[in-house]
Amino acid sequence: MIDLQQAVLDCLSAMISELCSTTKLLDAETFNVESSLFRYFDSMVKRRLNPYWHRLSGRARGMVSDLTLLRRVAELITTYDSVSLLEYLDTLLLSAKSAPGALPGPAASWMGTDSANILYSVARARTFVRANEPLPESTQATLRTLGLPDNIVPVLEVPPKLEVLANILNEIGVLNHAAVAKGADSGPALIMASSARECRMIWSYLSSLHDYVELDIPQ
Repeated sequence: MIDLQQAVLDCLSAMISELCSTTKLLDAETFNVESSLFRYFDSMVKRRLNPYWHRLSGRARGMVSDLTLLRRVAELITTYDSVSLLEYLDTLLLSAKSAPGALPGPAASWMGTDSANILYSVARARTFVRANEPLPESTQATLRTLGLPDNIVPVLEVPPKLEVLANILNEIGVLNHAAVAKGADSGPALIMASSARECRMIWSYLSSLHDYVELDIPQ
């Protein structure tokens, strides 16, 4: 995951540097990769460029959109599982491909960078790997039941925060067992998340580790 985050930061840094040098309207000391991690960075950039928007080139306007897009990718690295993240990145790749004779898509300005290549390579490596040698027939049969080619082996890397959560729950379980042994009551552990997607991801992971996990998503 660190490689993913570093690749996105490198893309952000390149976009911000180019935007500052081409427009001459952004202060490099104020608008940099560190400040891009702030919540209202997009609003700061647009507010600064808005009076001169009609004078900006199409590439400069595209880079402003790129900043918003890359910041979204940086957020999803920590909130999406490996499969969902790769699906989102593939969607961006498809949207960047233009029809013959059409203008480049909004993500075209950063898709060709080395950092973008690293981003996609690492995202794929977290999801699947290609087998260099023929797999056992039993493994190939299992892959076929999953709708996968015979030479694709799922990796499905677990997000680090879920592993940390599992360790915390194990510690709580130890404390609860100790409390029950002393005659005290032990209640359930409540986990709160920011979205229904995250709730389902947490539930899916914990269900593979524990016999009973209740999913309660407010409608």
